[in-house]
Amino acid sequence: MVRHASVRQYVTVHRGAMKLALPPNCKRSPVPHIRSSRPTSLYPAMRGGLIGRRWGTGECLRKYVLILLTFAALSPGCVDKSALLAKPPDQLVSQVQTLLPAAEKFVVRNQEKALRLGHPLTSKYLRIAKELGIDKADKIRIYTVHDLPAPQDQKLADAARALGYNSPDIVAYTYGYGIWIKDGNQDNNGVLIHELIHVRQAERMGLKEQIRQYLTQLFIFGYRQAPLEVEAYDGTTQYLRSASP
Repeated sequence: MVRHASVRQYVTVHRGAMKLALPPNCKRSPVPHIRSSRPTSLYPAMRGGLIGRRWGTGECLRKYVLILLTFAALSPGCVDKSALLAKPPDQLVSQVQTLLPAAEKFVVRNQEKALRLGHPLTSKYLRIAKELGIDKADKIRIYTVHDLPAPQDQKLADAARALGYNSPDIVAYTYGYGIWIKDGNQDNNGVLIHELIHVRQAERMGLKEQIRQYLTQLFIFGYRQAPLEVEAYDGTTQYLRSASP
């Protein structure tokens, strides 16, 4: 999914955002650490979601995230979130497993609807998809809508709101080979390339594993620094740079 509204905005804002500073006391790891004076950039939950109330997936998740955020606040400059991702705490694994059935059903249903009602990639985006390394680019469908879908399952809907997944600023979601996109963004290079990279991730990982990984990453990193999103933002920026005259 992607929040930006134009190619120019994407290159200007997100290219700058990806110049991540590594705190001097942190060892470099495969996942970048963020040095920021704004703690809300670390977890959307701090803006009133998970920490502010008891929600559908249980008190244990609220306590887990609170502990994680407290550790982040007290740490001397960095949190090794890549280690958390490599070996998530049992409580987090349990909560992700609780959400998985509803999340898988939500994704599969929306992929099927996009494949049924959407239209194929234009020749331009078919070429880009193949250049990005997508094997079954012919299978991709673009489904243009006025409103993006939201989970009907209450626990999944609560998690989506708390983790910043269904922000009103988001203009597109990708479900397997189905790309849902808000009307007015279907010719936006930055948006479509970002979503095509999510298609490539689903091909590489398998759809169910991508869903599991994405949920886990949202809990640990928040939306913007989830490695699957970082890959999509970085990959889009690199492609747009290489395509510039």
